[in-house]
Amino acid sequence: MRLRLPCLLLVSLTACSTQTVAPDADTIPLDGTVDARSVTPDASHPDAGLPADAGGGCVTVELCDDGLDNDCDDVVDEECPCIPGETASCFRGPASARGVGACSPGTMECMDGLEFGLWGPCVGDVLPADELCDAEGEDESCDGAANEGCDCDPAAPPAACGSAVGACRPGTQECVAGRLGACVGASGPVAEACNGADDDCDGVTDEGIVRVCGTDVGECSRGSEACVGGAFEGCAGGRGPVAELCNGLDDDCDGSTDEALTRACGSSVGACMPGTQRCDAGSWTSCGGETVPALEACDGVDDDCDGRVDEGVTRACGSSTGVCRPGTQSCASGSFGACTGGVAPGSEVCDGALDEDCDGTVDEMCGCTTGTTRPCGTDVGECVAGSQTCDASGSWGGCAGATGPSPEVCNMRDDDCDGATDEMGVCPTAPPVVTCPGDMSADVLDTIALAGSGSDPDGGPVSYAWTVTSRPPGSISTPSSPSSASTNFYLDASGAYVVQLCVTDDEGERACCSVNVTSNPPGAIHVEISWSTAYGDVDAHLLNVTRSHPNGWWTADDCYFANRAPDWGPVGVDGNPTLDIDDTDGYGPENITVDRNPAPGTYTVGAHYFCDRSLGMGGAPGSGATDGTVRIFCDGALVATYTGVTLWETDDWVSVAEIDYPSCAVRRRTTRTEGSQLYPASFTAARHCEISCSSDADCPAAERCARVGGGGPPRNACILR
Repeated sequence: MRLRLPCLLLVSLTACSTQTVAPDADTIPLDGTVDARSVTPDASHPDAGLPADAGGGCVTVELCDDGLDNDCDDVVDEECPCIPGETASCFRGPASARGVGACSPGTMECMDGLEFGLWGPCVGDVLPADELCDAEGEDESCDGAANEGCDCDPAAPPAACGSAVGACRPGTQECVAGRLGACVGASGPVAEACNGADDDCDGVTDEGIVRVCGTDVGECSRGSEACVGGAFEGCAGGRGPVAELCNGLDDDCDGSTDEALTRACGSSVGACMPGTQRCDAGSWTSCGGETVPALEACDGVDDDCDGRVDEGVTRACGSSTGVCRPGTQSCASGSFGACTGGVAPGSEVCDGALDEDCDGTVDEMCGCTTGTTRPCGTDVGECVAGSQTCDASGSWGGCAGATGPSPEVCNMRDDDCDGATDEMGVCPTAPPVVTCPGDMSADVLDTIALAGSGSDPDGGPVSYAWTVTSRPPGSISTPSSPSSASTNFYLDASGAYVVQLCVTDDEGERACCSVNVTSNPPGAIHVEISWSTAYGDVDAHLLNVTRSHPNGWWTADDCYFANRAPDWGPVGVDGNPTLDIDDTDGYGPENITVDRNPAPGTYTVGAHYFCDRSLGMGGAPGSGATDGTVRIFCDGALVATYTGVTLWETDDWVSVAEIDYPSCAVRRRTTRTEGSQLYPASFTAARHCEISCSSDADCPAAERCARVGGGGPPRNACILR
């Protein structure tokens, strides 16, 4: 047996009217005589004054799942959770009287509550009454003895009373001093329990015994289990815990959200090492601690982490002096191989034209006139020209005073004297350098300045690209100048952003850095609603604590787009809400904030599908259902994230959640109606799902293009014909 839950919800249950027993002023014929018995009406509850035992006495706290009125307030199992739509047996009288004599149980139905179902009134139960001393011997007082206290024949033998059905045992009634006495020696019935016995002696065992099972913590919901063969079996109809996901929800129903969730990120291929991401407010943070890919070098290591070692790493070799041409060396297993693809030096040919041995001198050692000279070599690059003198044998001597070419090395000089500096990839290129500002924190709806910088150590030009790699649900903000070194960024939602700056040099190499930006929710209560589509207009609503109507939507008690800053009374300006953003063109978010000192009590969050299609000519196409995400912040902390709030079409409605302040307790609601509250008459036309137009051809068949001015400046819009 469970005690009832604390009263968390303002739910009023109206019980059936209490059965009234009229005074017995009639005379009832029994054995052909007239019964002159006088009956005093019972002005108290049927259980009042009885001891608090198994027979059913009044207790101070209602017990759940027994179908009885334990606290004698004429209501059965009040404030006890149940599964909406299920029914159960109930009885408002003493447990010992249920199913005895004229008494019989009624039924009660579980009504849809806010967080869980609650039992409705008990209907149709027959309660104990005064004995009518009728000839049929009906036991109206339901104590197992018929007509006790009525006139009787002293000479008559004792009469059987009670029941022999189930766990009950019969007793006897004796006529004492002309009055029938109580039933002596009988036992039972008692309230039916899940024990495989017929405790209430109605011929059926363990009937109608159902108890709530599971939990309502987190995303879990309670189910019910029925008694079968003396034991409860199978928790059905609820939702159990699942493995925790990074979604801002308590999936495993342990009272904590996204607790200690991490996952590996990055690569473990080659020289790379993975890092770690943490779950923060339903989103994964940027990857931290990883080793990222680098430019591949000839070192026997997979530096760029693509699963291949030293691939594509080459360098120039050979010379470009004379007829020679440079070749290429390729890296394999950490070492450069032979020089291939070039033209190597040969033997000098006395042709007066070419430098076949590539030493910078043409036809040296060829025949000449003794004593003559000629220039040799070159002054290109690091080379210095010299001169040759013809010796006595008629041969040209060496090139005196010359500095010849050498293999090109990375030194910003033209070593091989071909007019080019550090050509053929002899210099390993360095990636660009990028610098980001430090991590930042600002209030939602603020615009922050992000000042970055970049350069190329090789001296080349660089380009910039700002992107958002992680953002809170509902955010669609982008950097204002994404291709500049510095930019501005608008914080359109609360939570964690990661904004990345990448710098690319003229050789295609790239370096990136990131800025972690925290967008702080304002106020004591802050609600953000976003949705999954680039079209449609979803509106946020927040209902006041002290509302004049339980479903006071679209009134002064409701903060929404047509009542953006209502005055909610005695708390003053601090306790008034404001609609910070009214988004009409897809994704959201919409924000409502109560800045300081909200009135204590329960606030209600609603979501309304104002329009299920694109607004404005040239807007993003699309129409139909959208999935909403509602995030609730209390005193600066994210206390609830509800995803999958589906809105099917224009004018669809969901009451999403209740917020208790100052405890910051939040309860999920799924009511898909606004209740009996009507829209203001002046609001009907403004709620039309408007499409801009230039002619009737731009409008649906049932609408025409007209000049309108309501809700904004004059404009052409489709209106109903």
